[in-house]
Amino acid sequence: MIGATMSMKTNSCMKTNSGHKNKNKISKTESDLCIVSEYVTGGSLRSYLCKNRDKKLPIKVVCQFGLDIAKGLSYLHSKKIIHLDVKPENILIDSQNKKLKLADFGEAVFDPLELFTSGEVGTRGYMAPEVLSKKPNGFKCDVYSFGICLWEIYCCEMAYTYDLDNIPVEIYKKLRLKESVVLIVIQEMRPSIPVNCPRSLARLMQSCWDTDSRRRPEMKDVVVELEEIMKIEGWQALSKDQNNVFGCFGFLSHAR
Repeated sequence: MIGATMSMKTNSCMKTNSGHKNKNKISKTESDLCIVSEYVTGGSLRSYLCKNRDKKLPIKVVCQFGLDIAKGLSYLHSKKIIHLDVKPENILIDSQNKKLKLADFGEAVFDPLELFTSGEVGTRGYMAPEVLSKKPNGFKCDVYSFGICLWEIYCCEMAYTYDLDNIPVEIYKKLRLKESVVLIVIQEMRPSIPVNCPRSLARLMQSCWDTDSRRRPEMKDVVVELEEIMKIEGWQALSKDQNNVFGCFGFLSHAR
């Protein structure tokens, strides 16, 4: 089992959501607060993508993985929770049935105002422009991160890489932040979508990482879009009973 200590604020939020059938069962204490979640045997989505870098994933698997993540985020948003650090390293795979689970709520914000200023929170390659530029942001920053993740799942590659050779850590941090702001915010750089990517999937990626957060879809709409893509392509999505297990969450680190 995997355990993680959490703050009182986080624990009180978890109490309000603990009855949902798609969440891991949580044990609560009165003093040293912690949660215990299942051990997910398949490791991270990042590791899985690295293993499949040469052969890539079948497009049906890409859509199903995207649907798993979208359903988890849609549920979080319905409960007024913003993850703020959506990336393949924070998504786990059940090795038995290849189901994805969101993890690591260390940066999550619970019951936020409609828009808030978070500062530099999350991982830069997945940060929305409004987060990088420290402007008011909200649930749509998770949508942006999802768009980058969907591209990475399709390509089995990292969207942005940096050469760390011979660069001191402190200098690297400053350079990387400046570079991220210039490229992503000012120049609106995004990953290059392969020409053989299905148009419907490419459009979804682009709408999710739109610079204007108001033009990005809600995660619940992303769920509908992915289900429609699978339906059009003739792929059988999981049944309702099987779908009940999606949106499960593993809590793996300190939360604020």
